[in-house]
Amino acid sequence: MTVSPELLRRIDALNGCQGHWVLIKNGEPASDCAYQWHQSPEDHLAACLEDRWRTMSLGFVPSYISYSDYSRPGLVGLANYRVFTDTASTPDPHDAVLEVGYGWNGAGVCLDLRYVTDDMLETVQALESYPLISEEEHSQLECEVIEADWANESIADRVRTMQHLDLCIFAARDDSAPWRDSFDKLRDYLISCANEYPTAYA
Repeated sequence: MTVSPELLRRIDALNGCQGHWVLIKNGEPASDCAYQWHQSPEDHLAACLEDRWRTMSLGFVPSYISYSDYSRPGLVGLANYRVFTDTASTPDPHDAVLEVGYGWNGAGVCLDLRYVTDDMLETVQALESYPLISEEEHSQLECEVIEADWANESIADRVRTMQHLDLCIFAARDDSAPWRDSFDKLRDYLISCANEYPTAYA
């Protein structure tokens, strides 16, 4: 059995992108597929061809459409994940987008190469130049993070945070403190913590 030119085109489109090739078995990527991440598409294609695509397919896990604690993508990866898994933002007519466990407590997407659309391929390729799908989604996520983190902190925790940042501790009682012009440092601090632990906001 040979590989179709269309499938080869899709593989070629993703081959230079940050990510990992995985096998999809019975419609699902392995729950933790990290052990496959150093394999080439050719390694997996051989298994798919031997199976005659009955129970196996070739998948690609883009690095920039994922999030996990202690990971490089941080809130950018989570924002990308939200946009890419929202069918209103990213139409998925053939169910090409599958979820996969990613990193520490996180998730990512796995694209089934049989069903991926050209728009999806273009989005993944574009992330190589600028690793953010939607500025609006990312900005909204940052606002959610700031509001949630400050609202959920006790006054004592807020005071400790303000002391740590050398800011006026009397603002600890102010629910709108992170949005005040003089507290840019507080907003930056809350965002940096969220980038370390984005799974708390998924």
